[in-house]
Amino acid sequence: MFLDSNLMDIIVKETNNYAEQERKANRAKISRCSRSKKWIPTNDREMKLFFGLIILQGIVRKPNQAIFWSHRRILHTPLYSKVMPVNRFILLFRYLHFCNNEAEKKMIFQIQNFGNL
Repeated sequence: MFLDSNLMDIIVKETNNYAEQERKANRAKISRCSRSKKWIPTNDREMKLFFGLIILQGIVRKPNQAIFWSHRRILHTPLYSKVMPVNRFILLFRYLHFCNNEAEKKMIFQIQNFGNL
């Protein structure tokens, strides 16, 4: 894939960190049935699958992301639900992060990890 292991490690680490930060900050607002309650830390393998699905969305066009997981015959794209559930994809998309929010706030800092590789 186009992302080397160092970069993928950073994305996994920062995504997991951001998910925990957001869940802690919004604990009182998260409803009992919220997807966020079901968050479990991600890993390299899952993030590679996630990015693969995003790339595939650029090839197989649909009006919105949820339709890729539709079970209606005319819309069905079986690969997506075989790779990961729609709720997990949405959670990864929501918490996808490339830098540490608790560190320096300069705009350039947000992409510094990529320049260091």
